[in-house]
Amino acid sequence: MDLDEFGQRAESAYAVLTRVELDELIADLPADRPPPVQIVGQRAAEEVSSVFGDVTLTVATSPPRRVGTVFGDIRIDLRGLRTDADRIDLTLATMFGDIDVIVAEGWTPSCTAGRSSGTARSTWRRFRV
Repeated sequence: MDLDEFGQRAESAYAVLTRVELDELIADLPADRPPPVQIVGQRAAEEVSSVFGDVTLTVATSPPRRVGTVFGDIRIDLRGLRTDADRIDLTLATMFGDIDVIVAEGWTPSCTAGRSSGTARSTWRRFRV
């Protein structure tokens, strides 16, 4: 499509009054369109991090895979999570803080803890059901 044709189509598109007229205007264009652009904010973050502060998340769709902070607590509420997955793996880390993961009834959380400094309670994971 050259610039003149684009200008004509754009002008015609502004003049249409119905969806049918718009469909007729673009009927001769190739059907293979690129995938739709994802709108910012619709996709869950893969990683959430902080240095001086708490991280508090309430998750309804897809939790981030990694959450970390240095000086702060992590609190993730998964009670509203809707998924058909049998298992969800999260990597959660804080140097100086607590981690609380709240799950809905029926879920069985498990934890593999390690530490780099301090005590395990104040350094890594603590689950509340």
